[in-house]
Amino acid sequence: FKEVGERMTKISVRSRGAIDAAALTAEFGGGGHLRAAGAEISEPMEEAIRLVIAAAHNALRIESRGG
Repeated sequence: FKEVGERMTKISVRSRGAIDAAALTAEFGGGGHLRAAGAEISEPMEEAIRLVIAAAHNALRIESRGG
């Protein structure tokens, strides 16, 4: 997470597991590759962190149920 403005946070996601980093960042208008991706979120860093962590938890729940 990198706060680049009052209401702008950049995220960089890396994955070594079953979660697709590009799919996770696509939820925020970003993209990339299976194991490395990024996005810009039009929210302050604290809110961006909350949103991304919630999306990651959801992706892990889905994966643990078999897709």
